[in-house]
Amino acid sequence: MRIGFLSTYPPIECGIATYTAALNDELRAERIETFVVSPVGAQGRNVFPVFPPGSAAFAPDVFAVSIRMTPDVMHIQHEYGLYGPQKGIEAIDLLLRYRLSGLPVVTTLHTVYAQLSAEERLLLKYIVQESAAVIVHEEFQKEALCREFGGQ
Repeated sequence: MRIGFLSTYPPIECGIATYTAALNDELRAERIETFVVSPVGAQGRNVFPVFPPGSAAFAPDVFAVSIRMTPDVMHIQHEYGLYGPQKGIEAIDLLLRYRLSGLPVVTTLHTVYAQLSAEERLLLKYIVQESAAVIVHEEFQKEALCREFGGQ
């Protein structure tokens, strides 16, 4: 199995970068192939610093690099603002590209508020709908998503 990550990554200073590095290390210890597509500034084995923050070509660039690596699944680390303006709307374009290519996506939502704004609801609805699986860190986040979009 080959898992691709979309995330910030060290030495970029960010909690999500640290989270992804720890997860990546654990998967590699289990002999699972991984790679990371990250913003410019990231470094490491099988880490591809592809996009500068705010890049207009974010989705096509990330998609092109990740598809060439032939992953079995992509794991997107989502946080508002990591992937473009308007709370990271570029992630929607990327999810659509993966969907059309038949590549499953697992999305970790690092921020889900108990009460969603209209913008958050719109973005999260699509992310939840188009992801093969969604991971959250807190029970209240799961409850908010289930309340807003149904499911378990």
